[in-house]
Amino acid sequence: MKELPKNKIRRSKIRQETKFMKKKQKKKEKEQRKREAEARGEDWRKPPLTLEDKRVQIVGFQPEDRVVIDYTLFDEFSDVFSGAVIPKVVVVPGLKATRMTYNFISELLQIIPNSVFYERKKSSLNQASVKAAEKGFTDVIFTEENRKQITGLFHVHLPHGPCAYYSIRSYVPCKKVVGHGRSTASKPEVILSHFTTQLGIRIARMLGALFALEPEYSGRQVVTLHNQRDFIFFRFHRYQFDDRGVKVSLQEQGPRFTLQLQQLTKGLPGNDDAEIEFRKKKKASKYEFFL
Repeated sequence: MKELPKNKIRRSKIRQETKFMKKKQKKKEKEQRKREAEARGEDWRKPPLTLEDKRVQIVGFQPEDRVVIDYTLFDEFSDVFSGAVIPKVVVVPGLKATRMTYNFISELLQIIPNSVFYERKKSSLNQASVKAAEKGFTDVIFTEENRKQITGLFHVHLPHGPCAYYSIRSYVPCKKVVGHGRSTASKPEVILSHFTTQLGIRIARMLGALFALEPEYSGRQVVTLHNQRDFIFFRFHRYQFDDRGVKVSLQEQGPRFTLQLQQLTKGLPGNDDAEIEFRKKKKASKYEFFL
């Protein structure tokens, strides 16, 4: 590269001219590419690149195949999805919980069918999970709070696991959702979208096992768990029809929050020798997606 003059005004002028020539050349190449593409009858625009397009395929986290789908027929959640077992969920607050945690739990109890609340007192996660399994519960959810903010959530599938830990971000309670509606006692429809790997399907089935298998469509309520770049967005809506029953809109009922899987282990919590199925890397590439 040619050395720039020491004079500031001349140096600035050369840079402006170089920038102008590059812009002119780029425009010329764009017009040439457009003419050639139109002559071939093709679209001349380049598709935009996103993080999804640059996704790095990781060994063991490939997109779903026939083997993965066959495996789900015999996993820990097969009894729930076959209808042999009805989900029964208990939600337990963390130690020294504040009003924020109890409000969050109250909102979960209105959404998840067959769910009840129990105080944790001084019992450990393992002790509380064993007691819940003895009482016939299929899942137990432990909330985690730090500085009066909901920061995490443990989800244990009973009686033998697995156990998943999620961090919670962007929690918005129902009362702060603009134009929110009131939920009813009807069982909601559940939508699990964009879970494409073996781990993703496992997490989707684990979350789906919290809800009743047969939703009550007359209630017009729907729970959406959408995975996007390993962030699981939770939304709760209700269908609204116009007077003619032709047009439909969605009314968000809340709450609204985002889950990010941090760890998935086999067995109940508190077992140091349990096999770790997944643990989030501290310095993971932004192009690596596991769900």
